[in-house]
Amino acid sequence: MVRYGPVIVALFLCGDLQATKAPRDYLRLMETFTSNCMLHEGSLLLIENTHPSNAIEVTLERVLGDVRQPGRSVIVLKAKAEPTKLGCNSQGGIKQHWEIIEAAFVD
Repeated sequence: MVRYGPVIVALFLCGDLQATKAPRDYLRLMETFTSNCMLHEGSLLLIENTHPSNAIEVTLERVLGDVRQPGRSVIVLKAKAEPTKLGCNSQGGIKQHWEIIEAAFVD
């Protein structure tokens, strides 16, 4: 009698590694220089979805200095779209950044 159990389990676990990646793994944060942000002694922060076909809904929280700002931003990043502008990483000399709270594929 031939036993296939361990082989089938191994193939199932190896499967499509692309499918096991979390939506967050397809998000890329970038910086670029713009004249507006340079006036605030900073650069422009952008976020991009690098997944080839799925849109991703992202929940972001803004932090100015060491203080989390009220409210959260929820945006849908489409596949193969231009990066979305978040804002300058400095406001009046105070450092600012965004943190990804949640990310989920959109059906």
